[in-house]
Amino acid sequence: MAETRRLFLINSHILGSFAFHKKCTALEEYRERGRPLNQRILRDKFLEPLYDDYNHVWELMKEKEDLFNHMHYADLSREGLKERSQRQIMHIYPKCNLNYKSVRENPLHKVGILVGMLCNDITLGTRVIVHACLYIETVQNLGTEKHLDLVKRAYALKDYGCCGMTELGHGSNVAKVETTATYDHSSREFIINSPTPTAAKWWIGAAGKTANMAAIFCQLIVDGTNHGVHAFAVPIRDFETHKPFNGVTLGDCGHKSGLQGIDNGFIFFKNYRVSYDALLDKFSQISPDGKFKSHIKNKEKRFGLMLTGLITGRCAVLFCAEIHQRNALTIAIRYGAVRKQFGGEVERPILDYPVHRYRLMPHLAKDFAANMSMKIIARLYNERIKLIDRDPESPDVTEFHALVSVFKALHGWYNQKAIQECRECCAGHGYSSYAGFAKLRADNDVHMTWEGENWVVIQQTSRWILRAVQSTFKGGAIKSPYLQFINLSSDKPRFSNKEQLKHAEWLISLFEYRCNYYITESLAKLQDNGRIYQDMTVTWNHTQVHYLIDLAKSFGELIQLKEFNNFVNDLTRKCPATGQVIANVMYLFASHVLDQETSSFKTTFDPEQAKWIAETVDELCDEVGENAVKIIDAIAIPDHVIASALGHSDGQVYQRYTQAVENAPGCYDPPSWLNLIHETRKAVNL
Repeated sequence: MAETRRLFLINSHILGSFAFHKKCTALEEYRERGRPLNQRILRDKFLEPLYDDYNHVWELMKEKEDLFNHMHYADLSREGLKERSQRQIMHIYPKCNLNYKSVRENPLHKVGILVGMLCNDITLGTRVIVHACLYIETVQNLGTEKHLDLVKRAYALKDYGCCGMTELGHGSNVAKVETTATYDHSSREFIINSPTPTAAKWWIGAAGKTANMAAIFCQLIVDGTNHGVHAFAVPIRDFETHKPFNGVTLGDCGHKSGLQGIDNGFIFFKNYRVSYDALLDKFSQISPDGKFKSHIKNKEKRFGLMLTGLITGRCAVLFCAEIHQRNALTIAIRYGAVRKQFGGEVERPILDYPVHRYRLMPHLAKDFAANMSMKIIARLYNERIKLIDRDPESPDVTEFHALVSVFKALHGWYNQKAIQECRECCAGHGYSSYAGFAKLRADNDVHMTWEGENWVVIQQTSRWILRAVQSTFKGGAIKSPYLQFINLSSDKPRFSNKEQLKHAEWLISLFEYRCNYYITESLAKLQDNGRIYQDMTVTWNHTQVHYLIDLAKSFGELIQLKEFNNFVNDLTRKCPATGQVIANVMYLFASHVLDQETSSFKTTFDPEQAKWIAETVDELCDEVGENAVKIIDAIAIPDHVIASALGHSDGQVYQRYTQAVENAPGCYDPPSWLNLIHETRKAVNL
């Protein structure tokens, strides 16, 4: 009876006054505007090389749309969200061909599947990343033949794994984790302990309720000597009863800012014994007579190799950040074409207004730039991941880490700003959970800190660049193709007219000069600080702001721009009209980067040049804005994956929004606390 009444109310209230049309006239009108653009060509080029994997996952989601529609996620409890993500894994994972053989043959396949999941729900994707990347790849990369069965069991979900690296007292500084694994030669076992409260493994995905296995990072102690951080494959729950083993304490980390469906937990060890084979002993072993040995003598280098399991997770995060930015832009741009405000007797779409375009279009340009980073990493991924297994100290592996690090940081920063701006551009309706921004914003926030805190991880890139430069001072050659532009004596390209800001080769030469400028300034500042502090670590830390961080960012944006130019040239060969539309997006990216420059590099532009840059940004925002709906339609992921009432491709914003509101539990029901309303009336007697 109650359900019948609710359906009657729904049909006779707001929804009853709406007729759902296949397409929204306002959105269709915007699709007819601007320059001609071949959306199929743009889509194919933009989504390569992972579209097949993405699409496979999206089709699986379509089989059970209710299970993957996160529009009403806010109505679920924490336990309900965790249960739902487990059901999602049960539906998708068995059909994705993730197994030891397929991933060994084509490692990028796993990234494509994971990112396809992340497109819809970062909770789902992250739960699989923790298991399939952080746990499995740690065991696979640091273990030996005897650990292969653990890898195969994990791919088959016979075991579910987590990665115990972060502790309550240590996050980015993994080298100083407090958990110990002390070797007992009498039993040839390791005794794992959390010696202090801050040694508890913390924020460990899947540890709270799900995982039965863990890759645990500990200080390895043999005969009283600390040999640094090593990884162990450790059973933490009984396979049959799912109860923690004696000596292992497991718990839930509690309510978070977002991602409630991720099973974050803590792990505490007390005299927990594991067999010798728990040690992932590819790089270090303990001989039959109880002596520590390693063919990598340098402790710091050995520690660096212990972190190789993070690389796929880091790649997935940078891919995910771009797609979340694209989702936010899809919602905001489509909504902006439908929502009409002001304009006199005939209201105009808010996307018509220059300020609105100025707020959104630079983020669209940066999303394209982020997609260029993804293409570079995807192109290198299979080769470099296999190389990590064969030769983890290879310069090509170091180069790959440096590229992933800078792109991971840039994508996170781009994305966080874009989601917030898109949310604000949708005004009050953007604040509704049914718009999709609340979940995007809360879930995306973690990209700033997991898989490496951005301000820390990007330092790996500046360190790699400066080491390459320093090698030339000793007569060496720079071998990385990404650093061939380095020329510390280069002159700044002549900037004599505004039209140069729409000339790709000139922009690239300016971005090269910009990076060379930061290299020179950073080296000089390091030298100055070295005389002051007399300690290289302290000197390095005091040279971050305005120097080393800006150096790494300028390098990442240079590489993005070069790849962007190649992308535009390829598009132009296939369709000149489409190439011209996207060329303007590229020029906007470059001009906006220059316009937003906050360090001393900006002072090298005279006032007239700075004015040219600002004017060009305004003009390009208007040009790109006129084509924005067609562009976003070409690159958007499917409606059922985004699941936003405001961002659906049919433009039926108000119909879908009110439908979501009226279908939510309790929309027309009296409050459960109605008695308090009556009691309040009685209590106040004035």
